Amino acid sequence: LKAWVALLSTQAKELKADVMSLRMQIAGEFRLPYGQHVSAQALEASFAQGMQEYDDALHAVRSDLALIKDDAGLKRWAKTQSRSIAGDEKMQRMQDKEMALVDDILDDIMMQNMPRRSAKNKR
Repeated sequence: LKAWVALLSTQAKELKADVMSLRMQIAGEFRLPYGQHVSAQALEASFAQGMQEYDDALHAVRSDLALIKDDAGLKRWAKTQSRSIAGDEKMQRMQDKEMALVDDILDDIMMQNMPRRSAKNKR
């Protein structure tokens, strides 16, 4: 009886792990926030959000198409895109500098918290 209980306990743990894995897969596939319980309501909300994002993107593309129908509009659109790309690159450089600063601060903290060896222990 103990052997059966141990075997069934192991199987139950494996099944729980499988269920958790499937829930995580569903959550990732349907872009649910981390830790949110998978439910019909959560899936419907995710679907509605996805549809809104699709509609927004479609509206933006249609606006761009309307704008670039003539040469002047195409030039305005190209300048806007160029500025947007330059802004994104500037933002990335700023984030890189901030991360380097954070790394330096963390290194300093680590060095301060390391135990110091006395002169006798260095030999």
